[in-house]
Amino acid sequence: MPIDPVPEPILALTGCFFLSPSLVAYQYDNTLTAYLSLLLCLTSIYYHSTRLPIAYWLDQIVLYSVMVRGQIDGYYGGSKGLLIFYSAIGYNYIIYFSPLRHRFAFHPEKIRAALWHSSMHLVCSLGILSQQFALTNSIAPREHGVHLQ
Repeated sequence: MPIDPVPEPILALTGCFFLSPSLVAYQYDNTLTAYLSLLLCLTSIYYHSTRLPIAYWLDQIVLYSVMVRGQIDGYYGGSKGLLIFYSAIGYNYIIYFSPLRHRFAFHPEKIRAALWHSSMHLVCSLGILSQQFALTNSIAPREHGVHLQ
């Protein structure tokens, strides 16, 4: 897919959504997920505000790393963790990769496309956040959390 050279401030702003799961994952000592979510936040902001080809590839590398880590966290989170992971992946597939993508993230109206893409940022960040709670089966930070290194 060709890279649109026009920066998208809405998408750069919603890239900040990945900061919340990063902080929660860090609180639960899931440091790899915390750092990957933080990196996804930074690369998403960088790519959507500059639209440089190198920023695109950095964002894609981090995104796929987060997806692999989401699968691992999903596995350790049991059936709830996997359900969260596959629900988020399914939603993002429909919005961004499916034959229907021109109705959503690639809509001809730029604002509508940006809002659908923003919803992907929201669903993905909520998925990462929810998995942290599925991993611990409680809302007890750090001292009683699961330690995945």
